[in-house]
Amino acid sequence: MLTKNPPEHAVNRAKKSDICRVSRRLLTTSLFLVTSLSAMADTHSQLPTTPCNIRLVFGSDALGMPSVGYKLSLQIHNRTARDIAGVSVYWLDDKSAIIGNSAAICGAEHAAIGPSETGPCETVVQQIGGALLQRLGQATWTDIINHQLANFNAVTHCAIIGYNYRDLEPKIY
Repeated sequence: MLTKNPPEHAVNRAKKSDICRVSRRLLTTSLFLVTSLSAMADTHSQLPTTPCNIRLVFGSDALGMPSVGYKLSLQIHNRTARDIAGVSVYWLDDKSAIIGNSAAICGAEHAAIGPSETGPCETVVQQIGGALLQRLGQATWTDIINHQLANFNAVTHCAIIGYNYRDLEPKIY
């Protein structure tokens, strides 16, 4: 004689095996994520680093209003056989945590940094203009500038992610 309802222990066994399968999948997925995130978080530790800083630069905008820029500066030594016109960098704090990133132009005026040479790379990473001063007032504008400067002062060194090479002539093969 057939019964419509399976025995109680058979139902519990099915529920337990489903829970075990789901638990194993979650555990496997979470281990994979933790492993990949820790690997991704530490990828910049293998990159070449150099001291760098972000300093405050005063100027004026097109309307003659005061403006403030935050300029990233670093020195690089070209160990390649090509001229380096720019770099892409992570900004790091004293514990090598990434604070931000940017690209910087290297060399002087229209000259890149040649092979075996050392030279500066710079870029303005943020600009606060006079229009903001007019809208917010002197006290708030100064507070914003000082707050950003405190954030940027945490930058102690930069990890070089990549280079922008300048090739003067097209390659002919």
